[in-house]
Amino acid sequence: MIQAENHMERHTIPRWLNMEIASKLGEMESSRKKEPERSLPAGTTLSELLEEWKIEKNLPLAIEIIAANELNSENHSDQLFEIKEFARSRLQNIERVPPALLTLIGDNEHIPIAGIRPVDVASIKKNLSEYPRNPLMWTELARQYLINGYTDKSERAIKVAYGLAPNNRTVLRAIARFYSHIEDYAQARYYLQKSPKVKTDPWVLSAEIAICNQSGITSTFTKTGQRMLESGNYQPNSLSELGSELATMDFFSAKSKQGKRKLEAVVSAPHENAVAQLIWLDEHVYRIQPILERVKKPLYNYEAESMSDYFRHDFVEAAKAAKEWRDYQPFSSKPITWMSYLLSDFLCKYEDACSVLKTALKGNQTNVVVLNNYAYALISTGNTNEAEHIIKLAKRIGTSQCSIPFMATEGFLAYRTGNRDLGREKYEQAVEMAKEVAQKTGDQRTLFEVYIHFAREELVSGHDISTLSSIISSRRFSKLREEFETVLTNFGLAW
Repeated sequence: MIQAENHMERHTIPRWLNMEIASKLGEMESSRKKEPERSLPAGTTLSELLEEWKIEKNLPLAIEIIAANELNSENHSDQLFEIKEFARSRLQNIERVPPALLTLIGDNEHIPIAGIRPVDVASIKKNLSEYPRNPLMWTELARQYLINGYTDKSERAIKVAYGLAPNNRTVLRAIARFYSHIEDYAQARYYLQKSPKVKTDPWVLSAEIAICNQSGITSTFTKTGQRMLESGNYQPNSLSELGSELATMDFFSAKSKQGKRKLEAVVSAPHENAVAQLIWLDEHVYRIQPILERVKKPLYNYEAESMSDYFRHDFVEAAKAAKEWRDYQPFSSKPITWMSYLLSDFLCKYEDACSVLKTALKGNQTNVVVLNNYAYALISTGNTNEAEHIIKLAKRIGTSQCSIPFMATEGFLAYRTGNRDLGREKYEQAVEMAKEVAQKTGDQRTLFEVYIHFAREELVSGHDISTLSSIISSRRFSKLREEFETVLTNFGLAW
């Protein structure tokens, strides 16, 4: 299985987590450092006002409670959400509302997460019948729809969430992640750039910069991000993704000193997404091992652990961590394709790979990488008829994002169905395409993978592989031979 997507480039595209996990990772907290607490006027406490609210609900009291909450450090978020909703509904019938009052009741940054815990569509919809204006419930509904493969329903739900809270951090990151998932990066950028939060919230800004980089364009807010890192006004955890993404840009621009300085924002309180970025940087761009050794291990660190296990050649543990990563981000194609890659050629568990990929198709029906990996695993189990069906499906969708692996998989199918001439032709085409990539980017990995798969099929067919053996044994591939030692043994190419 040729995996061309996981090593070429990585960015800190925001995760889309359920609310409970997002809260544990600090995504629901204020990004700014706390200011000295102020006190309520003498003789008035928020608790007393809330007791009055239980007896009689009216607009003046609602406004007084909302204002009092601004001066109070206690957590009454569930009650405050209800009271703000009450105030909004009453103010709809008033022609002229002071702007300051609208600002006061319009805050949706600290929307309560009560009632969000159900993780199935039916339970969330039931809760929405009671709290129809809670944007986080709509966000969670959109996430569950995406997990279950209902992309259109997911889009409708996330747009409702956005309509209710267009400047809420969680909603903005979720809608950006939705459009990134379907590879509509222009829409993802649109929603982030439209919000004033992109200039003040590092969680939102990091998403915008990462998605711009993924799209091949430079964000106009890069300097804003640099100022945020240097200001000293933000919580370390909130700067984690931003620091790792800006550092990535520096390392790509050969500004290693600046990149290392930016990574200091990641060390003390990292988000797992940022740690995974550092692991990728260390292996593919610039060695930062001394920094990695100082990084505090975060919760849900599955992607980074899987990559670290892989680079230590512990493929069993890498696959286990990949499974945890998949369960953590069940709609995402990245953990699925990575897990199937490990299960296939490194562990030779092709039936397991088929099972994982078949389940993943529910939420990735148009993802050509998932389809390609599934076809490869099916061929490896001898199920060439089903593999041919999957390849035809992928062709109808398009193969531009996975052209080299897909071409090689077609060659694999041809060999295993007795058409050696077509198989050789497909692999030779894949070799030429991989050579072009290597020439443009300096990346030899994909080319090496094509060669070893080509050599295996020639060997299985009983043909001479001396030319291919000479290429695989050449000095330029010496490091890759170490990385793929297990695969070469599995393919009968270890000499």
